[in-house]
Amino acid sequence: MKKTQRMLALALVLAMAFTALFALVACQSECEKNGHKWDNGKCTVCNEVCEHPDGYSEIDGRCPTCGKGIVEDGAYWVDDNDGEYSYRMAPSDIPTAWNLHTYESASSTYILDYTGDALYTFDYNEDATGFVIVPSMASAMPVDVTAQYAGQYGIGADETENKAYKISLKDNLKFDNGDPITAETFVESMELLLNPDAANFRADNVYMNNLKIAGAEAYAKQGQSVVTDNGATGEYAEEDLVKGEDGIYKTPEGYDIYITVADGLSWLGGNPLAAYVNAYGSAYFGMEAYEQLIALANEDGRVAITDESLDLLEGVITAVPAWGESRADAFNYFVYIVNYPVADYDGTVGFFATDDNSLVVVLKNEMEDNFYLRYELCTSFFLVHPGKYRECIDMSSGLYTNDYGTSIDKFIGYGPYKLTTYVADSKIVLTRNPYWHGYYEFDMYGQYQTDNVVYTKVTEDSIRLEMFLKGELESYGLQAADMADFINSDYLYYTDSESTWYLAMNPDFDTLEANQATATPVVAGNAVIKTVLDITEFRQGLSYALDREAFNLELSPTSGIAKALLSAMIVADPESGLTYRATEEGKDAILEFWGLADQWGDGKEYLTKDDAIASITGFDPEGAKALFETAYEKAVARGDITADMIASGKWEVQLCIGMPSEGNFYQKGSEFLQKCWTEAVKGTSFEGHVTFINSQVLGSTTFGEYLRNGSVDLLFGVGYSGSMFDPYSMMDCFTGSLQYDPLTDKNDVYLDIEIDGKVLRASLYAWTSECLLGETIKCDVIGADGKATGEKVDVRAGTSDDPALRVKILAKVEAKVMTLANIFPLMTDSSASLKSMRVQYKTEEYVVGLGFGGISHYRYARTDAEWEDYIEEQGGTLNYK
Repeated sequence: MKKTQRMLALALVLAMAFTALFALVACQSECEKNGHKWDNGKCTVCNEVCEHPDGYSEIDGRCPTCGKGIVEDGAYWVDDNDGEYSYRMAPSDIPTAWNLHTYESASSTYILDYTGDALYTFDYNEDATGFVIVPSMASAMPVDVTAQYAGQYGIGADETENKAYKISLKDNLKFDNGDPITAETFVESMELLLNPDAANFRADNVYMNNLKIAGAEAYAKQGQSVVTDNGATGEYAEEDLVKGEDGIYKTPEGYDIYITVADGLSWLGGNPLAAYVNAYGSAYFGMEAYEQLIALANEDGRVAITDESLDLLEGVITAVPAWGESRADAFNYFVYIVNYPVADYDGTVGFFATDDNSLVVVLKNEMEDNFYLRYELCTSFFLVHPGKYRECIDMSSGLYTNDYGTSIDKFIGYGPYKLTTYVADSKIVLTRNPYWHGYYEFDMYGQYQTDNVVYTKVTEDSIRLEMFLKGELESYGLQAADMADFINSDYLYYTDSESTWYLAMNPDFDTLEANQATATPVVAGNAVIKTVLDITEFRQGLSYALDREAFNLELSPTSGIAKALLSAMIVADPESGLTYRATEEGKDAILEFWGLADQWGDGKEYLTKDDAIASITGFDPEGAKALFETAYEKAVARGDITADMIASGKWEVQLCIGMPSEGNFYQKGSEFLQKCWTEAVKGTSFEGHVTFINSQVLGSTTFGEYLRNGSVDLLFGVGYSGSMFDPYSMMDCFTGSLQYDPLTDKNDVYLDIEIDGKVLRASLYAWTSECLLGETIKCDVIGADGKATGEKVDVRAGTSDDPALRVKILAKVEAKVMTLANIFPLMTDSSASLKSMRVQYKTEEYVVGLGFGGISHYRYARTDAEWEDYIEEQGGTLNYK
């Protein structure tokens, strides 16, 4: 019998023994504690509880014979615990803030995950082999009410489905201070989230993802004028414009649209048309027409679009064939301005209450009532306690600030646990919230045996292991040094995650140049050079020089080599369970990035795609040296490295490595990278000229901002969590507000995709943050010469569109992001951990979407007090080997 089979058999025997021991006691004590009398196997008062105590399963909450539970709805059942049960963990950092509207770091979820709830949630199916989505704060599944709101909130008069949904709420929802939660509470929270003065980080989550709430963006941006590069979005061609009585063209929506000579344009590398005309003059442009055009420009360098100005623009861009454009390309020189008017929430935002227990969500784009809608509704819609939240707002300086979620007295939750202890940079304790609705629901009986969730900050792995062996923690993640001792432990569990960890950079020449001007050299007397990081080959060299296998072996031995942005756990089709990496398109993205697209098949180096992918290690030291040498030549040619520097030898390319925390992973990881890259440049012109510094500890909440604003040069071991079932929206992390490299404008990066026999071109941002999220984008049709033909094609690939098209676009987008050479896949999020002897998981096998059950399903063999006694009996240290 294999080890895993032996473990499963042992677990089943223990579970059966555990059930038999407690079944009768639990059933009888439940009635007796309510003053009822238990007689002859049943309660003589309520007479509706389980009549088969010997067959009752406490863990499942129901009798397998009669199907009844031991409590009625409305009864608070957690007093069944015969003592305290605490689940204790020791992360390397503690969050400094956990405002649901503004948080950015995963550490904030240490509090938010336990003090929050959702309308719907994932739970086990009947045989605990998979998942189902079930109501949590909601009392029923969503109901399509589109027809009731036809003609309102952007719903067409003839639209009857997939645009508005009613969600019925449970009538016993409360905050952890006892205040009631109604549908109006959700609405107040939404209004606070979208407050235009606040500019909350999470506000765009309700209008930029798959589920877009109608009117949310307009309300959040009210009073703003947003200038958009039409060439980047491809939104409007000349024929789309509407001519007014004054002869001026506007967009069909009535937005002002202009020919611009002064605004930076994506397709010109962020430069304005004026810069190119000034640089090249009549060699490329019709100068007479240009002078007439700019004479019509306003103070912002914009020209109202009329028949006259369009003719002049045509004369500018078509006068010289060398420029290679026609009138059909005129749209590339347009900018349009959306002026968001001041708006009232009511009547603007499609998120409102019709009574205390009914919430209506109106969508900008249609979503069928399928998996994706219900997946998106696994949210609280950023519910906060409105009264407490408003108390934390301060505008005395004229600027909006809010310290909600920074201390116990400035936060009120509504989940199964309540924040009761918060010691900054030290400890968090969450205890059972007696007002949580789940503790009064028949179907929840037997779950949430845990009374307390405790986080204690520990930065040293050795101390964390010592605490675990002393019984002070309920789990311990194995480190490289531990594997030999515990590899055969009966308490060892392996877990794969949907996350991938990256090596991330955010290169921008101007930012790097400014930073090097104020940098202190590592070697006294050296000139500091940072702009080399802007050269693609240098960044590629850093990636190919990194021995990922050795990196993992030293720092995370259970992790695998990441070969792409999205992990093997990401699901492309939730209905069938097909993972993205198992699709042909998902495989092609990997092969394209690593240069193996043409290296598989009969008579080639690899027989199959899978064989080629299996060969990838990401480590090519000789290739890295060649890339470094190319980067050096480019740096010299550009003047980054001058002749005087070369002659003196007094120069260094200085890399600042960001340190999110003081944990061993980042300390040892930085040491590994420095040693690796120092060795990698030997034999190249960079030998002896690459130096490193570690940043100060950036903090678990804010480390990403340091890379986004260019304060550090790179981060490693960072990534994104979530979206296991929606890789399409997850790609927005690489082009939207969460991207690590915003200094590379994704509106200025173009991607060609062949669809229905035509090569279509749009910006990377448009494909990712619009098309895959259900927005229709206009794509240029590209001819055989690689230029736009003037034909436009509309494309949309949202949740209700062709799944095959979505996967195709997803794969092309993923490959394109990787070829930018800013974000490199580093390691998979696979871990090995020891489970406490007293903890019993819901399942011994990992279930996608649910893991081993989580805190809601964990059971304990001993109370905290009994556990302490047991450890003492064992001499103070437990044997997990």
